[in-house]
Amino acid sequence: MSTPSERAWALFPAGSPGEYNLPRELTVVLARGQGATVWDTDGRAFTDFTMGWGSVILGHAHPAIVEAVRRRVASGSNFAYLTDASLELAEELARAVPCAERLRFCASGTEATAYAVRLARAFTGRSRVLKFEGAYHGANEVGTVSLFPRRLLAFPQGEPTSAGIPAGAVADVLVAPYNDLRATTAILTAHRHDVAAVIVEPLHRCTPPQPGFLAGLRELTAELGALLIFDETVTGFRLAYGGAQEYYGVRPDLATFGKALGGGYPIGVVAGRADVLDLVGEDRLGEDRYVWFASSIGGNPSRRLRPSPPWPSFAVRGRTGTSSSLANRCAPGWSPCSRRRGSPHRSRAMGHSRRSCSPTTRSSTTAPRSTQTGRAPAPFCWASSAAGSS
Repeated sequence: MSTPSERAWALFPAGSPGEYNLPRELTVVLARGQGATVWDTDGRAFTDFTMGWGSVILGHAHPAIVEAVRRRVASGSNFAYLTDASLELAEELARAVPCAERLRFCASGTEATAYAVRLARAFTGRSRVLKFEGAYHGANEVGTVSLFPRRLLAFPQGEPTSAGIPAGAVADVLVAPYNDLRATTAILTAHRHDVAAVIVEPLHRCTPPQPGFLAGLRELTAELGALLIFDETVTGFRLAYGGAQEYYGVRPDLATFGKALGGGYPIGVVAGRADVLDLVGEDRLGEDRYVWFASSIGGNPSRRLRPSPPWPSFAVRGRTGTSSSLANRCAPGWSPCSRRRGSPHRSRAMGHSRRSCSPTTRSSTTAPRSTQTGRAPAPFCWASSAAGSS
């Protein structure tokens, strides 16, 4: 009889649903999780350091989430219509997130960033978007340009990390070095009439912003008539309750959320200025700046299950403080522990989350300036390092 691992390799490319591409002998098929522990189909226990790439911030099978799911499913899961549950969640988001004058739900962070870019292009009438090398904004075209650059082209030329992206889509993405406000200013000034938005992960993978960098982007985009988009899919409700914009004190025009907001279930949100978000109103259909923004499950009431009751109490009961304390305790011990395992890493505690980085990544603040002949590899790391113990 085939093992679960063999069955997975028979059906899934590389034997995995994505991201993990382990050798056949290391493929593990998980069966359940509780808190920070997961068990495979053979009953072996592992400590989960990825937590669904940060989406399961309260832990697997959190009792309050499980109970909320049980209560909700009996009342229906998806109506593709406005519900009391989605309205309540929207109101809580508006209270928590500084820029959230309006918002709309979708199904993932990838969708949210794609819609945010579309909104910026429609609002400004411009086509190009500036991102920072090594930033991940989802599996859309913008997110997969210069994610893992290999040819190391001169800034601001982008390089597709995935096949299947049209050359025109790549050309519409300008790439800048993170934390280099001078280089970013030069690129934006040279393309001032073409750039619709700057999209940025405020905490760029493992690299925190230099003092004044995010504020500089805010001032620069406002001056040039472009929108500033914070991709808070990772930082939202982790770096602080109100996300990176609360933590760093910089208010973007638009922000996107996912991951931790859903407590392990699919969700995405675009939030921001009313004059921008109002372009999605269906009564505008046929107008030049109308933006199509639709999602079959984007407004489903089960979205309300995960954040409440745990989500509002996350701040009220001091959970962010607990998370911050744990991060500060873990970070100093992570590097020596991983070195003993033969997998050296650097760890950094930021706000209320811990990030673990490969030592081969570089800081863009110390990287050589871009030239026509190339530059050092881009920084990139996962939200946390995967490791397990049996």
